[in-house]
Amino acid sequence: METKLHLPSFVSGVRTGLFLVIALLFAGLTADAQQAAADADTGVQVKFLKRIDDDTYFQVRYNNDGGGRFYVIIQGENGENLYRQYFHHRKFNRIFQAPGGHDRLLVIIRKPGNKEEHQFEITAESRIVQETYVKAVRN
Repeated sequence: METKLHLPSFVSGVRTGLFLVIALLFAGLTADAQQAAADADTGVQVKFLKRIDDDTYFQVRYNNDGGGRFYVIIQGENGENLYRQYFHHRKFNRIFQAPGGHDRLLVIIRKPGNKEEHQFEITAESRIVQETYVKAVRN
């Protein structure tokens, strides 16, 4: 018995394999999106941690060297306040969980006395790639 290579199925298999390699390559490239932003002069850092069931987890670090009150405000994409709380810590480090349904969050660190303010934006983008193929089927 001789094994015959059916050319259309071989080409289809190569095309599918090539598509998977390209998809994995692009997935690796997009995974390197910026996960943290910092203001080195003032010691403020906001770092994205993960997203589970549309809830966004992120970490806020703030070196409040001068002491005193400051507050953390988290706003949704329409400017609504999701969270607002005063703190007194000199070395502030906290993980926040923002409720689902927000593709854009604004994190604000504000000191009311000297009107010092730091703003960081967390943006989530969802992309769906769909490929459609048409092939001839023999009767």
